[in-house]
Amino acid sequence: MIAPRDIAPIIDHTVLSPLTTHDDIDKITDEAKEYRFASVCVPGRFVSYAVERLKGTGIDVATVVNFSLANDDPKAVAYAAKLAIEQGAAEVDMVANATLVGTDAYKQNIYAVAEAVKEAGGKMLKIIIEAGYLTPGQVSKAAQAVVDVSREVEGIKYMVKTSTGFAMNKLLVAKYDGTKCKGARAEDLERMYAVTKGTGVGLKASGGIGTFEDAGKMLYAMGVTDSSLIDPLLHRIGASKGIEIVSDK
Repeated sequence: MIAPRDIAPIIDHTVLSPLTTHDDIDKITDEAKEYRFASVCVPGRFVSYAVERLKGTGIDVATVVNFSLANDDPKAVAYAAKLAIEQGAAEVDMVANATLVGTDAYKQNIYAVAEAVKEAGGKMLKIIIEAGYLTPGQVSKAAQAVVDVSREVEGIKYMVKTSTGFAMNKLLVAKYDGTKCKGARAEDLERMYAVTKGTGVGLKASGGIGTFEDAGKMLYAMGVTDSSLIDPLLHRIGASKGIEIVSDK
């Protein structure tokens, strides 16, 4: 059995709105301390501020790079990741360019950011594949690229993450039951899990998860059927509604 409070240690409590303010960071860091979430995920310009507010709590700060359109120059993405770690972030969530899935460039771009995170002393790199833009086969290929990089750049942890939550509806691919989805989807996670199982690469479900029921479905798709299997190094839920999830509201 999994209870709402079991999920708190794997929630990345998130605020990535273009209108994010210092008051928003105050709010989510206070909530993270109260509910003991895994991390807070904030825009890059708030990293140092969030780190200071969470100092001594054991709660990590994460940020995003190449967000949300995945069109930044690869060198700029690697530098942004390095800078974030130097400013105190422990984790980086990188958006990978969906048009490159299946190419060497896709893997090399992830590799460059992984190297930057490792060299700067970061703990974890999460690769956002924007699964809503990908066919089922491409989802598997994207996950495999992350597994491949994890074997080449050791010393940090990796996760494959479903989505930014900011995908463009007109670019979404209809699949599985013929529908489109811009956020986390159990079928995508099942394909990702089939690739990452036993490799040490974790999974993060993000995008549209707002209830305990939503989170439970995603965890089940990741192979988590009991609270004893929950591992913050292998399973994460990215959400702006973390409190609703753990309170089962």
